[in-house]
Amino acid sequence: MERDKMLAGDPSAAVVRFPGFDAYGVQAIHLTGPKEAPGGSCPTFVHFDFSVGNYRFWDMCLDWTTPANSTISAANTVDDASPFFPYLDSIAQLGTTAVLDSFGSNTMYRATARAFSKDAPTRISLVINHVVQGSALNAGVKWLHFNLQPAVEPVGVTDRIFGDGYEGTPLPTVVPQTVMTKTLVDEGTYAIADGQNRWMGGIAIDASQNIGLGFSKSSSTIRPQIMYTARRATDSPGTMRDEQTCTAGIANGSQTDSAGRWGDYSSMSVDPVDQCTFYFTTEYYATVQLQHARLHIQVPGLRYAGLPARQRNAEARGSVLGHGRWRPYLDRSCRRAQRLQRPGYLDRSRHSGRHQRELLGQSDRRTGIERDDPGQRRHDRRR
Repeated sequence: MERDKMLAGDPSAAVVRFPGFDAYGVQAIHLTGPKEAPGGSCPTFVHFDFSVGNYRFWDMCLDWTTPANSTISAANTVDDASPFFPYLDSIAQLGTTAVLDSFGSNTMYRATARAFSKDAPTRISLVINHVVQGSALNAGVKWLHFNLQPAVEPVGVTDRIFGDGYEGTPLPTVVPQTVMTKTLVDEGTYAIADGQNRWMGGIAIDASQNIGLGFSKSSSTIRPQIMYTARRATDSPGTMRDEQTCTAGIANGSQTDSAGRWGDYSSMSVDPVDQCTFYFTTEYYATVQLQHARLHIQVPGLRYAGLPARQRNAEARGSVLGHGRWRPYLDRSCRRAQRLQRPGYLDRSRHSGRHQRELLGQSDRRTGIERDDPGQRRHDRRR
């Protein structure tokens, strides 16, 4: 859809559609952060193909002057480093025979990308996740980190049509459209042989290339809980640190509706001001409820693990999000990353109490959670 014209109420706004395109569960890449994609970058879509164990990318190159000239590529693929099989069974809950949809056929919301400078390890980092069969045939969250690299770097121009940075005055020059090369940087599966199912993940990458991953956890022995883990850019390949809970003592309910939908979907976001704080948005039940009854949305603010003990403790005491005034401690890596950001960058989501409600599109319940340090041990979950 020709967004600029739509926002202006221009009835000539065009829509481009490609009939016969079949990719159920595909995700459009969402660019976050202040840095724009290389000029001419075509919007990209991603999904997995478990029948051959790879990831498929489609590039949509749009021509709004002559929409009929727009194209979408055939799938270009990136092989996974290890085989996987999607988890297609349902998710059990304690205290009810009602089960939850695992969404095993879908790449999970959101396929999050972040652009970096030309001399960075990755030009555009893309992180995605989906649910797979993990240890002891329980559901686990498979996560992947890709690099998207243009074949030719344009000079002195950027492309506002790709992601969040496309609003503003027209570009001074026309840049030839380019399809980016995709390569796998890292991957792993977060799954523990403890009889629990982990699914409905949300993933994001911050300005220092640290990755945050949140998910739900449930089985016939526990109510659905909200969990999170993370990794530094310097951690061993294929690893995430020990999971932590956001809902200990408050997620005391299961969903009894037969529809089985749970969240549809979750979301991991990075604070638009410091570019380092992760916000994970998903649901839990305080008591046993039907679907669409009173559920709760949890939006914890997660600073990256591994801070010195004194600073960690101060962070935990200050992490009450009820009034949106929490200012997380900025470690050195965040300060370095902040200096790289373009001054005056504004994001549609604001760092305020209202920021979370805008993100959710509805009112939310926030709870201050004391968080343990997940940086003491690491899990190697590569498959």
